[in-house]
Amino acid sequence: MKKLTGLLLILFVVINLSAQTNYKLDNASSDMSIFGTSTLHDWESDVEEVAGTVSLTTEENQLKDLADLSITITVKSIKSGKSGMDKNTYNALNEKEFPSITYVLESVGNVTDKDVRTTGKLSIAGTTNSKELISQYVIEGESISFNGAITFNMTEFNIDPPTALMGTIKTGDEVTIEYDVIFNKN
Repeated sequence: MKKLTGLLLILFVVINLSAQTNYKLDNASSDMSIFGTSTLHDWESDVEEVAGTVSLTTEENQLKDLADLSITITVKSIKSGKSGMDKNTYNALNEKEFPSITYVLESVGNVTDKDVRTTGKLSIAGTTNSKELISQYVIEGESISFNGAITFNMTEFNIDPPTALMGTIKTGDEVTIEYDVIFNKN
């Protein structure tokens, strides 16, 4: 009886492990933008280079479980269309020492037929904090897209909000990253 129970347990684990599928982020089809404020005007920067992978389990076009999610943003790919603002962004993010912003999954919370709640380690400019994301998802064929937003204060990551013109223009502390990222099966 013990051998049969052990065999069934091993079979259950193998079946569950084999049900997870690996996906890779499609940078060309994904969109990510960063929004903030300043004493002069609101601002927006686009992220041109984002990479990532995820392992997940689906059943009948519904997400059942998520594992091993990681996202990497190349800091130098953050572009506002204004070279001076981009330079201030790279300096504020200490791009030379920390060329990437990363989000790595810690845990999965609630998964519904429309969205998933995750907690992960968000690392920016050498500081890492746990942050919760609530992402809507859509499964289409061999792809899954996640979209949503995360808002936080730069000072949570020991970043001094950038200034310009000898401090007369000040960036607001709060920023929002909006994302619509598409992952394709490997």
